[in-house]
Amino acid sequence: MNYLLLTSALLTLVAFFVHTFVGDKEYQQIKPSSTSSQPFRFWWQHRCGWHMVSFDLLAFGGLLLYSSFYDFEGKSLLLTLVSIYFFGYAGFWLITLLVSKVSLQIYGQLGQWVLLLLIGLLTFFSR
Repeated sequence: MNYLLLTSALLTLVAFFVHTFVGDKEYQQIKPSSTSSQPFRFWWQHRCGWHMVSFDLLAFGGLLLYSSFYDFEGKSLLLTLVSIYFFGYAGFWLITLLVSKVSLQIYGQLGQWVLLLLIGLLTFFSR
């Protein structure tokens, strides 16, 4: 059993549950009241995109969990690609904050990039 990889898997699966259920509950608070408005269609489009990320977290969490218990051909390459994917998530998160010119305080308040970076690092070093 690979404990670094198991930790990465568990963090990813916890992130899935928090993102899917807690995050969606918070997202419901900004739902526009008019169902025929353009903001309402945008809200649904963004919500669907939100849950595409939920699926990513679930799929990668399952893959990482499986990989933490079993060896298979191509595992190192797969884990390298998964770590790059999480580094990309963290990077795009940070780039979005940077180009949005938010205060440094927001980087801490929206610190999901730290979790994504941690998952990427754990996955990379578990290869």
